[in-house]
Amino acid sequence: MSEVTLLVEIEEGIATLTFNRPEAKNALNGEMRVELLEAVQRIRADRDVRAVVLRGAGNDFCSGGDVRGMSVTSAEAGRNCMAG
Repeated sequence: MSEVTLLVEIEEGIATLTFNRPEAKNALNGEMRVELLEAVQRIRADRDVRAVVLRGAGNDFCSGGDVRGMSVTSAEAGRNCMAG
């Protein structure tokens, strides 16, 4: 089983989402994208949440897409991959 790449905490109407891949400067990979989408869907359905805070574990917020996990042959293909 892989480690959770996105930590979600909801307290007093504030949802805090923490990108949890500090070893990769919190680069967004496929697993994190799925977890982020699921978290946003849950938060949107929760009428008690009034604010969302995004943060990164460790010293970095998010370095962008994790190119190591992409099988792309060009910059344009990489952009298309991240666009979903």
